[in-house]
Amino acid sequence: MHAAGMVEIYLGQVEPARLQLATRGVLKTETALDYRAGSRLYGYVHGALMYVFEMAAMGQELQPHLSAELQRGGKA
Repeated sequence: MHAAGMVEIYLGQVEPARLQLATRGVLKTETALDYRAGSRLYGYVHGALMYVFEMAAMGQELQPHLSAELQRGGKA
């Protein structure tokens, strides 16, 4: 459940060093924004965790929304 008033159901595939998910369904409260679908991709590439989130919302088709690269930190 998102604070924005929606719940997503994701289905996907798991492969070595890769997880790909897509929404199978979205439920929204009356006050939620127009969010229709999402796609998430996680991968372990050259020692970094990569993340991409695409979404279809506000009348737009599925398009890139967020991405990140997480590097392992040094010891404290």
